[in-house]
Amino acid sequence: MHPIDVVEAAKHTLTPEKWTKGMYLREDGTMCFVGVFAYLEARLYNRPLHDEGSIYEDEFFEAIMACGQVVREQYPDRIMTVEADADEEEVVIVFNDHAATTLGDVHAVLEKAAVRLAEKV
Repeated sequence: MHPIDVVEAAKHTLTPEKWTKGMYLREDGTMCFVGVFAYLEARLYNRPLHDEGSIYEDEFFEAIMACGQVVREQYPDRIMTVEADADEEEVVIVFNDHAATTLGDVHAVLEKAAVRLAEKV
């Protein structure tokens, strides 16, 4: 799976019924911006879903990196609490949980990340 496909799958998975703030993955099946990558990775590789921590496979790592870079560029006001040397996963988590962030914002980041990844191909 290419990182662009990962980003597209995340966009289609994060619906109003599935997206949440404040929790990586919930028992009711809702998930945050980072949780969706863990969910998709577990499904793709047919392994248990880890409930916290890093994205392990390269294509998922690249996807989350692209999303974090977009957030840093487009929404710096929503990640002001993040240390300058924080990793992109932390950036995405803080962005997701910011009070002003909407699912539309998350989808916009995913779309811009897909464009960024396509430029690398």
